[in-house]
Amino acid sequence: MSGSNAKGVGNVKAGDGGQKFRKEWAELDEENWRWMKEHRVDPKTGVVVPDPNAPVSCAPGADALRRRPAGSGVGGGNATDAVVEGAQQAAEVGGNWFANHKMLTALAVLFAYTVIARVLKV
Repeated sequence: MSGSNAKGVGNVKAGDGGQKFRKEWAELDEENWRWMKEHRVDPKTGVVVPDPNAPVSCAPGADALRRRPAGSGVGGGNATDAVVEGAQQAAEVGGNWFANHKMLTALAVLFAYTVIARVLKV
């Protein structure tokens, strides 16, 4: 049995900047950087940088579908999940608070009516 000091040997330490990953999987690292460049992902923030040549839409929230990357296809995110998430974001863009909380508002009105009816003993 090895000692307790050998438990963390070879693990990636915080702040190594990805050196161990680059050494062990150089081809995958190059592929990741290539994918990020193709999809205009900022490596510092992970946010997709908008294409300066793309037309600007009238609804700022409608661009949510273009901003979310679907994954690299190599063990990355599922394209279906990205479509569903993007559609959910696009659906939430156009409504106001009341439109997004109809059930909550209906329950609040019903509760208020019940309280007032009991106070007035109708």
